[in-house]
Amino acid sequence: MKTRLLHRNVLVILGIDALLLAAGWYGAHLLRFNFDIPAGNLSVLKKAFPFVIGVKIVIFYFCDLYRGMWRYTSIRDLMNIIKAASIGSLLSVTLISFGTRLIGFARSVFIIDWCLTIRADETDQKTE
Repeated sequence: MKTRLLHRNVLVILGIDALLLAAGWYGAHLLRFNFDIPAGNLSVLKKAFPFVIGVKIVIFYFCDLYRGMWRYTSIRDLMNIIKAASIGSLLSVTLISFGTRLIGFARSVFIIDWCLTIRADETDQKTE
């Protein structure tokens, strides 16, 4: 019963992280375009949306951000969050650039998304 509850908790945390990452990706576009996203960039946002979220969730898993439920985070946990967000963002940019040469992408969105990812994941870890 305990392992069953643990798996359900991890799935809930994965879902929350996916929602926060999605909000960060969309929020980065909103901030970049002053809350008025052009139609061309909106289609690019939608195309890259599942890819960016999926890559980051996988990287978060491999950086041990889901290894347990934390009541309090430490500097070590913060460093893991920064490491995971950086690797996830760099991998997303690299793979997207190989596929599209970043045509149609505002480059500053990736930096804003990285900042929002760190902030969102840090907040998510504090509430567990």
